Amino acid sequence: MTDLSEMLWVGIAATVFYIVAGAIRLARYNVKEFDGAFYGVPITVAGVLLTLCYFLSPYIGPQFFVIIMVVLGFAMISNIRIAKV
Repeated sequence: MTDLSEMLWVGIAATVFYIVAGAIRLARYNVKEFDGAFYGVPITVAGVLLTLCYFLSPYIGPQFFVIIMVVLGFAMISNIRIAKV
């Protein structure tokens, strides 16, 4: 099983970025008026995807988790418009 502690500061920086991106997304959601769509990937979706990727840990290295956390972090704070279903 892989561990982010193998990545030292890179793993810590990616984890902090992921958490800060989630906080920014929540803050932006609370400030903007709702127009029938969400902007950015919801935190719950990003969390589920990251959790599902954890099951691949016996097959991949910790570099994958750093990459996926950074990509999901940027997706959370992006301006991707997702219509409410």
